[in-house]
Amino acid sequence: RHQIAGESKNGTVILTPGYAPVEQYYSSEVQGAWTDIYALSASGYYMLTGREPPESTARALGAEELLKPSEMGIEVDKVEEGWLLWGLNQGMGTSTECPRMA
Repeated sequence: RHQIAGESKNGTVILTPGYAPVEQYYSSEVQGAWTDIYALSASGYYMLTGREPPESTARALGAEELLKPSEMGIEVDKVEEGWLLWGLNQGMGTSTECPRMA
């Protein structure tokens, strides 16, 4: 994040495309728990699919689409897939409501 929260915003931004949410690309964007949820979900997506998720900036612009693991022929529990996709949609202008546990 930005050094110590609230004290400094002058620092080098280091991110990994596909694993960084949109707000990490811009110094003026607020970061929070959702930032970490996105990164953790991106790691889970890779572990499950073997593919890196598309860059969040490309997804935000509509240039790339995030495929569901089930759309790739991967057998995954619907609830677990819902949680994974929820995490990857943090900060993407979609619903922030948590999926229900079934």
